[in-house]
Amino acid sequence: MLDAEVAFAVKSRMEKLMDQVAQHPDEPERMRTLEKLGELVMPLPLHLNLWKVQNTYWEMLQTVAPGYRQRAEQGDEQAAAWLNDFATLGERLCFAIGQLRAALTQPAPATPKELAGALPM
Repeated sequence: MLDAEVAFAVKSRMEKLMDQVAQHPDEPERMRTLEKLGELVMPLPLHLNLWKVQNTYWEMLQTVAPGYRQRAEQGDEQAAAWLNDFATLGERLCFAIGQLRAALTQPAPATPKELAGALPM
């Protein structure tokens, strides 16, 4: 019974933190707090169901991370640090981190317009 109560409390806290991260992505301390909590609890046999946390993370990966990636490509060190923290959080949430880090750190693919400009005439 105690495990279920602990699991519920941890899941609720992680969901709340992930919501805060999504609402305030420019405050990396929230993301680091969530990552540290994940580091502590994920190895425990609590059978956490973190679908809400993972879904919010995935949404941020699709909507928020590209802006940070673009800023990092332009030399913004804080954006690069954010991407690293975000990838570490993804690792804690059991995403395939190798592919995730590659997606976050590789240059963005060229747009069709950019590709057209690169073709010889």
